[in-house]
Formats: sequence, structure tokens, C-alpha cells
Amino acid sequence: MKLDLTGLDTVTVGDPVLADQVVFARISSAVLKDQKADPSRKNLVVVMKILNEKVIDTENNEIAPGNMSLFYQFSMAPNPEKNYNPVSRVKELLIACGYKNEHMAEIMGSDDEFQNHIIGKDVKAKIRYRAPEGNYAERHDVHYLNAIRESDNFTPPA
Repeated sequence: MKLDLTGLDTVTVGDPVLADQVVFARISSAVLKDQKADPSRKNLVVVMKILNEKVIDTENNEIAPGNMSLFYQFSMAPNPEKNYNPVSRVKELLIACGYKNEHMAEIMGSDDEFQNHIIGKDVKAKIRYRAPEGNYAERHDVHYLNAIRESDNFTPPA
């Protein structure tokens, strides 16, 4: 049987690219992964599901996110040359999850403990559009996370 491939150039694969916006998201996983350039160093990769009913794509269309996931990652290895300390990034993540300073040391005690404290938490994620660059196609990423405030009028889905 021969397949009719007419019109395949109009088929899109993968998730749409989102425009700059703020969305609500629920953390579904957080895992440490080896960095490609140096497997002795780790990245924390946080996966979130978008909770908004509609989001805006780069064509300014309102679309339902369905099962679209967002990824937020950062290095867990300090870099003194760049004045980078991962503890500040972890602290920002915990604050976005609603934790207060007095609980930080306890929560950051171990990787497993840390992951258990953030999975299932709802956060506000700032999505940033990234134009094509080098070998990379256009894309979006999570620029930063914030805590959801009462003034956001957010009602978690059932």
C-alpha cells in the first residue's frame, strides 16, 4: 500500500511555541540529570503542567494547553567564576512553592526530601519567547517562577 503524503508540509509536530506571558502551573516532577558537557555536574529539571484554560501562542492565538508541559532547569553546581550559587535558585523555587525562610534548611536537607516538598505545588511561571538562534528553532522557556498570591484570584483545578 502506498501512502498519500500530500499536505504533510502543513502538519505540525510537538507543542506550539508560546508568547511571553504568565501562567499558572503544577509541578509534576523534579529530577537531577547529568549535564551533557560534564556528567559530574547535575541540573535540576522541574516539569510542570500548565493549569490555565487558555494560553497565547506566538501567532497571538488563544489555545488550550491540553497536556502541554513546561520545563524549568538550572545547574546544581556552583560556579565561582560567574558568581553562581545554586542554593539561591533552590530558595527561589521553594519560595515560589509557598515555603517560608524558616523551613528552607529542613527542606533542602536531601535531594529526595527536596523533591517530595515541591511535587504537586502550584506556582506562577513567567514564560519567555526565544527567537531562533544558531542550531535552535524558536522556542519558549520558563524565565522564572513566583508564588501565587491571593490577589492573583487563582482557583486550583479539582
